[in-house]
Amino acid sequence: MHTNWRKIYISTGISLVLFLSVFGFFWYRIVNQSNNYILEENKNNNLSIEAIDNIVSTNTIGDNANSMNNEAVNIIASTIETDPNFFIRLNEVEQSSTTYVRLLDHEVPFTSQAPFAEWDDPRQQDGCEEASVLMAVKYIKNETLDSEIAKQEILDCAEYQEETFGSYIDTSAKDTAERILKKYYGISIYKVIEIKTTDTLIDLVMNNNIIIAPMNGQALENPYFFPPGPERHMLLIRGYDPESKEFITNDPGTKRGEAYRYSEDIIFSAIRDYPSGDNARILNKKKHIIVLKIENNPKREKPIFYKYEND
Repeated sequence: MHTNWRKIYISTGISLVLFLSVFGFFWYRIVNQSNNYILEENKNNNLSIEAIDNIVSTNTIGDNANSMNNEAVNIIASTIETDPNFFIRLNEVEQSSTTYVRLLDHEVPFTSQAPFAEWDDPRQQDGCEEASVLMAVKYIKNETLDSEIAKQEILDCAEYQEETFGSYIDTSAKDTAERILKKYYGISIYKVIEIKTTDTLIDLVMNNNIIIAPMNGQALENPYFFPPGPERHMLLIRGYDPESKEFITNDPGTKRGEAYRYSEDIIFSAIRDYPSGDNARILNKKKHIIVLKIENNPKREKPIFYKYEND
């Protein structure tokens, strides 16, 4: 009798062990798959290039963002609210599937950083950031710009930076946007981003943005620069010509800089941020740029979509 009960106990124990083993195996699979799904969702929410490009093409709060990317927009918008200088880091992307056939050029008013060729004045000699921002601001506000206005604006802006931040020399992309665009001129429709492909830069320009970009001026190989050219430089990208594969710029480093064309390869290669300060050491070659969304303004003519005649 005791022997039979013992057999029953042993059989029940073995069955229980087998049941728990099978149950544990399937429970592990379910939990593991769930975790993988969560990780994949988080990875996807780390902002696709399409989502980021749509955000960059909107104003600061992303009101006109593509509805497909509402979730991504909310993620960025909430970050910007807590840190308005948040860098959107664009990931490497495949070659753009968009083929552009028409030239686009915003006729941004031009000034040299030394409007009367007073290059001995250090404020104008180091005034490429001030001049680049000034051109963008005048275009956004649909205001005229002549040499007298430009010189005074550049000098006043340099004085403001000297008094407020201790220096006006060589401001980084982030500081140019924050100190000059936002705090001095009160313009907030911009984003400071890092780009990693030429196609991203082309897409940004062709989607109705103008770009202020820090440069290795020596890499631009501009024949009108005093050799070998500035190691730290800033210019404005106002358009793109898909036929010639050239960016159209307003380069304040020369009086001949209005609508000056650089090949897309030269521009992308030359883009390089630099730290703020007098000859501060450049420790990296990150391609940070300032993107300004150009909203429709009935008082301003639409950007040009035709091919220029040869000069």
